[in-house]
Amino acid sequence: MNIFNAVKSHLHIVDVIREYTSLEKAGSYYKGICPLRSERTASFTVTPHKEIFYCFGCKEGGDVINFIAKMEQCTSIAAARLLSERYKINVPESCRSAFYEEKLSAYQRHTALCSFLAQWCAEQLTHAAAPQAYLTARAINQHSRERFSIGYLPSGDQQRKMLIRQLTKAGFLLDDLIHIKFMMQGKHSVYSPFEDRIIFPIADHLGNICGFGGRVFLPHDERPKYYNSHDHAHFSKGTLLFGLHLAKRAMHTTGTVMLVEGYTDCIALAQAGTTHVVATLGTACTPEHLTLLSRYVHTITVLYDGDRAGKEACLRLSEHCWNSSLDLTLMTLPSGFDPASYLQAGHTIDTLATQDIFSWYLTTFSSFATARLAEKLGHIRELLYMMSRVDDPLKQNILIQQAAQAWLLPAKLLAQELKRLHTPMPPATLPPHAEKTPAAKSQKEITAFARQTICAIINHKDRLPHENMELVLRIIPDELHPVLHKLQDHKIVSETYQFSDFFAQLNSEEQSYILKLMHTTSLGENEIAIDNLMYRLKQRLWREDIRKLRTEIHDAQQQHDPERLSEAVRQFEQLKTMMHDEGII
Repeated sequence: MNIFNAVKSHLHIVDVIREYTSLEKAGSYYKGICPLRSERTASFTVTPHKEIFYCFGCKEGGDVINFIAKMEQCTSIAAARLLSERYKINVPESCRSAFYEEKLSAYQRHTALCSFLAQWCAEQLTHAAAPQAYLTARAINQHSRERFSIGYLPSGDQQRKMLIRQLTKAGFLLDDLIHIKFMMQGKHSVYSPFEDRIIFPIADHLGNICGFGGRVFLPHDERPKYYNSHDHAHFSKGTLLFGLHLAKRAMHTTGTVMLVEGYTDCIALAQAGTTHVVATLGTACTPEHLTLLSRYVHTITVLYDGDRAGKEACLRLSEHCWNSSLDLTLMTLPSGFDPASYLQAGHTIDTLATQDIFSWYLTTFSSFATARLAEKLGHIRELLYMMSRVDDPLKQNILIQQAAQAWLLPAKLLAQELKRLHTPMPPATLPPHAEKTPAAKSQKEITAFARQTICAIINHKDRLPHENMELVLRIIPDELHPVLHKLQDHKIVSETYQFSDFFAQLNSEEQSYILKLMHTTSLGENEIAIDNLMYRLKQRLWREDIRKLRTEIHDAQQQHDPERLSEAVRQFEQLKTMMHDEGII
């Protein structure tokens, strides 16, 4: 008997498939809605006496192993292993060599390590009153704590030693924790950035734990609210979604997924009955996320808090959804609420209106009807530019027709404007004050770091200090220099900075340029990001200046030029002092 027959002999295919869709008896077979794709008619059949399934709609069929492999997007061996673990099947010794490799793969060893850590942290939570009290205050009940394997990592030498002892007994090494940066090597001992945080294990779509999110909960803790596992070979925030392994069945049933930003928001919604919910891991939703979700659903509903960053994230997401053939709808929370606090206040999300992207856009910018002409043009171009990035011409045309209907404008006119936005800005139409120097940087040459920097500055509420301004001008294209100066001037005279007000002051070429930058850049939407970018900018350019000054000093010495040498040394010492003050070495 091979491994597949060994597993199938302990299962009834109808019982397994009923975990994913409802089945009704129809003579000698069962029928239901296909869980492998979104449909409205019952074209999915299961023949129990043959232990097979077949869908007349998508033409998929096979045995229970094939079914799980297709549902869980995994290999047949992984499907057999999953079934044996889920249904507590004892695999015969004769099959184990084919089933369990003597040497675990690197990923399997990593997920085994993470599972051990998750279990250990979950056990520590049961003995820790403070984090339990916090979870209770956030209305996260015991069932949700167990369902999402929520834990707690205590601090202190004794606790670390206990963890390391248990780790060794389980066959792992301290170096394994240091390698994935769950532990860090300090001056005198190891420590963990997850200490004194509530731990949220992060699993892949099969339920294998491969990383962690940690949240502070103590009132005096001034560390960043969330800390996530670092990206490495077996963990990537841009491809993982919190709660996906638990939400898949509900997603198959509804054909839709609700997307939120935080772990607690995801847990609160699932606890309230919205089980088709997932969360990103502190990052914007990526095309990789959407590719993963498209395996299970045709519609994404975003629940967001309505601030400017949330609006811009939704606009970028709509572009990705159009390219992925996913429908995007949005639900807006009242000001001051996130999903968890909204539910905790006694509300339900069923009362929130769901809008398509065009209706949402017009509602969000409610002043559109009464706005100045420049503002209207800015809003229209913002959405048209995203349409221009859709690869499929047919999709693009459908979107233009929808926009024309929403804005009461001729579709032909919008198509012409879309084409113009998609055409690179020729040198003759550059902003008039842009300098044409031999070293001028073109738009094509702008680096990812420069894009992140300029977008962070645009989103930041305060103007740049003069020193930082001069550094930024060194790395951005010359055609952006007047835009940056306009931004600085606008922030000086504006009591409350709003991007839309600044954007309305730009000419059409500048607006087009900014839109292209902002919709191809995901970093730089908060103050922490810009502080980080300014540090990296100084680090990069000042180190370059130090190298040039060393060369200048050497040349002045060789040419016996005391004035030149004195000035170079003065600049060198001044720059070294500035680097020391900024913590740059």
